Amino acid sequence: DFSVRFARAGKKMMAENIPLVFQGAIYTSQAAERLGRDGNGIYTLSEFEPWSSRSGQLSHWRSLMTANNIPLTSSAQGGYVAAQVLVKAMLSIRGEITRESVTRALQQMRPDEIPMLGMPFSFGDDKAHHPNQAAIPMQLIDGRWRIAHHEWLKPFYPGTAK
Repeated sequence: DFSVRFARAGKKMMAENIPLVFQGAIYTSQAAERLGRDGNGIYTLSEFEPWSSRSGQLSHWRSLMTANNIPLTSSAQGGYVAAQVLVKAMLSIRGEITRESVTRALQQMRPDEIPMLGMPFSFGDDKAHHPNQAAIPMQLIDGRWRIAHHEWLKPFYPGTAK
């Protein structure tokens, strides 16, 4: 995995007092296991309630993933959230379900509180849209991801969202 190789190279090149901060792609159990203690001090951001935590917000997601042998990852969380939003939009459609009616339903949805996210999720019709601008920082310690700060950091993506 590129992230693990990059992290190993970065740890060798950086001074001990300079932490490495990665995007969420490295936030996997496989990366944690492969880096082990050599990865101590690496940080990443979790865009969702951290999958490696025991948060009650993750109960339904975790049981669904476990029952279907799906690895617990940020990608699995993203798919779960996307499915929740899509189903909610489709249930609001009266009449035929078409590409246009689904697009309209998504654009007309009010911001939705999804417990796994640090802020309401919304769609829009702008040229650029960043529905989730919150993150929880994670730190790799002895081969396990730990929450580095318990409050959501907002915004972490300085996009064009309104």
